[in-house]
Amino acid sequence: NHPVSRQATFATTHKFGQRWDADTGTAVSIAGPAIALSLAPYESAIFVFSDEPSRAVTLPEPGAQIADLSAGWKVTFTGIHKTISADVPTDWTSDPATRFYSGEAVYEREFTLSKVPDGTVFLQAEDGLPVAKPDAMEGPGMRAWYDPPVREAAILFINGHRVGSLWHPPYRLAVDGFLKQGQNQVVIKVYNTAMNAWAALPP
Repeated sequence: NHPVSRQATFATTHKFGQRWDADTGTAVSIAGPAIALSLAPYESAIFVFSDEPSRAVTLPEPGAQIADLSAGWKVTFTGIHKTISADVPTDWTSDPATRFYSGEAVYEREFTLSKVPDGTVFLQAEDGLPVAKPDAMEGPGMRAWYDPPVREAAILFINGHRVGSLWHPPYRLAVDGFLKQGQNQVVIKVYNTAMNAWAALPP
């Protein structure tokens, strides 16, 4: 339930490797069986090794943050026509007006870029928190001991174009093809389950 950074050595005699992205189908070249590996909380990854040189691109090292989008959002709860100003992440249940709200909430804000950076640019939702695991589990089932920054799922739009979905670690999407110089609009449509609404009903 926390980030992991390690020097990892895979038990293989193959010289060349790739890291596959199961969401997009893309592959990134890695330098052999010994790599610096970083994973977000509960993130998993697929690695494939071969004796043939990889034709996949090499992922550049993370660069500087180009915009801070952690504040200044307009949030609209479409099911009850309620609009508020908020920072993210926002816990709906902390407000009595939305404590039992189930459905869609639309986060909107604008930001300005003096220039569009070269290379890959990511939008990443951060501020997930580890949850303490109890000494003894009660009842059946399983869960992740982590309070994620997106719950349960979100769809990202930039400048009117759908970029993709945020629903699992590392809660990050490539957005460089959607940005422009000057003012940019970002919209995140967040959805939860019916459980909130059910919680308001009698047993």
